[in-house]
Amino acid sequence: METDTHNQYLVLAISVGFPAALAFIWLLASYAHRARLSLLTSADRLDKIIAVGLICALIAVVLAANFTVVIARGVGLVLVCLAAMSAAEKSPTD
Repeated sequence: METDTHNQYLVLAISVGFPAALAFIWLLASYAHRARLSLLTSADRLDKIIAVGLICALIAVVLAANFTVVIARGVGLVLVCLAAMSAAEKSPTD
């Protein structure tokens, strides 16, 4: 496996364009926002624990993406699972 000295955001911006890198950042931010809303509005303790875990995991992905290409290194599936869990969280309008 070749070493990777670029971060995820630079690789996306160079490979598929700056709008794609912005879209990736927007997706991560929207997942974090949805989990944050669940944390603030949920009355169920388990939902709050899951929301905190999602926020922490997304922060870890964002930080790891600064040092390596996380999608190409096997973390892409984990990112998809985090996104699905975040989308499945109840929102105040549900």
